[in-house]
Amino acid sequence: MKLRAPLIILFLSFSFICGFSQTPAIKESQSAAKIKASFIYSFTKSVKWPNEANLTSFKICVLNNEELVSRLKVIVANNKFRNKTPFQVIHARKISEIVQCQILLVNSTSENDIKTIYNKIKGKPTLLVTENLLDYRQSIVSFVEVDGRMKWIINKQKMNEAGLKASDVLYELSITKETDWNNIIDKVAYLTKNSNNKEVKVSKADLQKMLGAYSDLELEKRRKDSTIKQIEDSLQRRIQMFNAKMVEYRKIEDKIEENKAKIKDQERLMKDQKIEISRQTVKIGQQTQVIIIIFSLGFISLVFLLFAIRSNIQRKKANQLLFEQKKEVENQKQLVDEKQKEIVDSINYARRIQTALMAHDKLLSKHLPEHFVLFRPKDIVAGDFYWATSTPGGFMYVTGDCTGHGVPGAFMSLLNISKLNETINQKNITRPDLVFNDIRNEITRALNPEDSTEDSKDGMDAVLCKLDLRGMKLQYAAANNSFYVIRNKEVIVCKADKMHVGKAFNATGLFTYFEMDLEKGDCIYTFSDGYSDQFGGPNRKRFKSVQLKELLLNISDKPMPEQRAILNDKFESWKGNIEQIDDVLVIGVRV
Repeated sequence: MKLRAPLIILFLSFSFICGFSQTPAIKESQSAAKIKASFIYSFTKSVKWPNEANLTSFKICVLNNEELVSRLKVIVANNKFRNKTPFQVIHARKISEIVQCQILLVNSTSENDIKTIYNKIKGKPTLLVTENLLDYRQSIVSFVEVDGRMKWIINKQKMNEAGLKASDVLYELSITKETDWNNIIDKVAYLTKNSNNKEVKVSKADLQKMLGAYSDLELEKRRKDSTIKQIEDSLQRRIQMFNAKMVEYRKIEDKIEENKAKIKDQERLMKDQKIEISRQTVKIGQQTQVIIIIFSLGFISLVFLLFAIRSNIQRKKANQLLFEQKKEVENQKQLVDEKQKEIVDSINYARRIQTALMAHDKLLSKHLPEHFVLFRPKDIVAGDFYWATSTPGGFMYVTGDCTGHGVPGAFMSLLNISKLNETINQKNITRPDLVFNDIRNEITRALNPEDSTEDSKDGMDAVLCKLDLRGMKLQYAAANNSFYVIRNKEVIVCKADKMHVGKAFNATGLFTYFEMDLEKGDCIYTFSDGYSDQFGGPNRKRFKSVQLKELLLNISDKPMPEQRAILNDKFESWKGNIEQIDDVLVIGVRV
């Protein structure tokens, strides 16, 4: 069978228009705007947005429709999205004013305009709702007029592309199945596009299939029309009930305002009465005060006289007692001064012993031509120490920080120096990690004998370096104290094992052996934590290891004596008048 292409298009267009647009038109009235606004509000409950949990406001943008904007504002005024997020209705008078929103309503417009609008929101979770749009596939939800009633069509594909999920009820109440309309529209598009003649061949079977599909759609439309009419009637009744309640609320508000006026009059009267009562109270109070003042002055004078007599007697007794106590304090002070002098003399002698056991300048200068030692004990004697010895495999030196400071720390330093000398010079153990392993065992046995009832975990944090200046090698082991090697103005951080040389929770842990190549001009900096832990500066905070690293990097190219002077001056200026909190030890060696 042969039909002209224009006749086929006219037939299908007529079928579409009869079903959706050629019924009695809905007037642009307040009633129509209410229904559209109600449908849009119902969409907020029937559609899920992917980012709705993070919304600060639910935005509904309307393009060039002031009446609908007004109706929407009335509906959402006392409601919230998901009962927690406030609504915001935005009126865009032109396409350029459209903002990012959750629902966008567009009235009938040209095909180019709807494409521009869709491209603007494409890929965003925005529900695009249009009115009077012939090809609904360009929108997500399309409003149409059927038998004088407002209905909608849902484009499920674009709904999914926007990342939105509509409820089954919303699909059931839509005017028809989008797949059926797709089949008809795609069929016509195919016939017209692929024909170069004015006549198009269409088989009778294909025409019957399209007519059959259209008949099924008409049946489904009538069934859904009935359902939608019931919903619209129910919605109209609810609107009437809402208007009646608004009238009732206005009457209640008028009554409340009337009662507020009465309350204000009563408050004004009570205020006047309070003022009068206050005046009378002031008069009575003034008379009472005069009487009270007279009796009070007499009583105070008597009490003052008795107190003066009693105080004079007590003062004489106190002066005698104070004289006796002063004499006793002077005797005790003299005794304390004598004892203190004995203790200080003993500690000073201990300092000479400790200094003698530590590495002396002659030994260090012989094996380390360019070096400095910054040693600032907190007290007379210190828990920090440095020790060195020469071995066939290289020069070994230790930067140690024993548990505690002062006299207890000094005892621990003497014990550790003794064990270092015994392990390296007597047992001939010279690999740094093996030295620390042996010393830890010796110190643990010394501080925790078999019959001891105390469990001592004292020991030291230390860095043991073995320098082979001929082979340009550095072997080391580090217990809790990392140190730096600065090469060509770059800092190499030499990490430490997270345990000290002493009894540890992990008795089976062994110290790690490290070895690295050296280059001419490398600067090796070992130190205790006393420098970085010192409080001071404008905010009275710790100096911190980051600032120490930056300082060492800045001065690494200067001569070693000048480096020591800069470190000492910086420590003094940072500390200010704050007490030194720990022993300070910094050793620098240039290869």
